Amino acid sequence: MLGVLVLLSRLAPLARPGLTWAMDNDSARYIQLAAGLRSGCGFARLVGGSCLGPEVLRTPGYPLFLAAIGNLRCALVVQAVLSALACIVVAIVTSWTFGFGAGFCAEALMALDVSSAIHSGRVMSDSLFQTLLVFALALQLWAIVKARSPRTAIASVLGGAALITFAVAVRPTGIVLPLVAALPVLFLPALPRRARMALAAAAFAIPAATIAGWTIRNYRKIGVATYSSRERWISIT
Repeated sequence: MLGVLVLLSRLAPLARPGLTWAMDNDSARYIQLAAGLRSGCGFARLVGGSCLGPEVLRTPGYPLFLAAIGNLRCALVVQAVLSALACIVVAIVTSWTFGFGAGFCAEALMALDVSSAIHSGRVMSDSLFQTLLVFALALQLWAIVKARSPRTAIASVLGGAALITFAVAVRPTGIVLPLVAALPVLFLPALPRRARMALAAAAFAIPAATIAGWTIRNYRKIGVATYSSRERWISIT
């Protein structure tokens, strides 16, 4: 029931006309990047019918999300649904260990998080990033707490790593997440040591390959090996 209320609260802003209320600092640039992807510019902003230079500040995940949906209002509906699902997932994961009451409280706390509620109704990458991370961590916890066989645990860990890969592509601040992708393997003692090492390496490599590939792309475009020019501390000139 609470999940339905969360969904309705996330969808409520869409009753307003227009979309100016959904715009934030970077919204216009994300929209231009999505338009560039649809218009054949590659990952570059489309402004006034012309393609600008290659984009190296923002990562491609959120513009690809907008481009794939094709309609901003529909994209906001998808964000609202995913945000509500994330609250439900938090409730389920918490209840596995601490019971229904704790799960309900965790869901309520996330539902009442003002920042999450606001960003789910903005053309910004924050809500999608948060949702992907919640789903990824849920799969990892499933592998640790609920998986009934090594095969299920391995599938859950690798599924979480795949979702972390998408999250890394959505926001460059996710650059540290490959380490998180490998972390649950430490809590799978049922697997032989060699299998755990191989699984940890695979879980780390899936998102790390995306970071490496995009860094190479940026180096070829501007001559600077950086995943995002916003993250100057990881740049190698």
